Amino acid sequence: MSTATPIRRHSFLWRSRNWISLIVLAPAFVLTAFSAPAWSLGFWGVASCETAGWLLFALGATCRWWAMLYISGHKDRQIISSGPYSMCRHPLYLGTLLLSLSFVAFLQSVSLFAGMLVAGLVYFAITLPREEGRLVANYGDAYEQYRRRVPALWPNFSLYASPATISVNLSGLRAELIRAVRWGALPLIAHLLQAARQEAWWPHWMTLP
Repeated sequence: MSTATPIRRHSFLWRSRNWISLIVLAPAFVLTAFSAPAWSLGFWGVASCETAGWLLFALGATCRWWAMLYISGHKDRQIISSGPYSMCRHPLYLGTLLLSLSFVAFLQSVSLFAGMLVAGLVYFAITLPREEGRLVANYGDAYEQYRRRVPALWPNFSLYASPATISVNLSGLRAELIRAVRWGALPLIAHLLQAARQEAWWPHWMTLP
């Protein structure tokens, strides 16, 4: 009885991790959306945010597609430790993080960045230990050695290794294409929302950086 409760609690957090992160992020997003910018960045400030946004978006999308080429059809069958997985253990999550940060850059919002940071920390704190615990249970010492050698999210480019050819499962790429269409809406939504925030008719509940 003493061990069942933690297991159930852990399982509940795992199943609810997306909703928990959304609940954490939602107030920051709503307050940002209905606030007036605290300062004018000027041409170079806006240009810098736009450039950062597009770079983060391109890097995030590339990271996710590259990771899918290697893991599609092989997940839960073997340890993937080549290509992007040779440099970090969770390149798909890294790509998602970069795409999310591109939205923040397009909106030029420090407040939303803070909310995104907290939501990301909550999500990864729930997700990564559970996923890696499962992989250790499946692959034992082989995954422990991989985990000790390769960082979780921040890539170590000096570790890069890949075979000359890889086997690609197209069904996984089709699923990623559907996700890519959703991610592709981020720049449009961010630019429309940022333009609306500059207008006098838009509801401004407060002023936020």
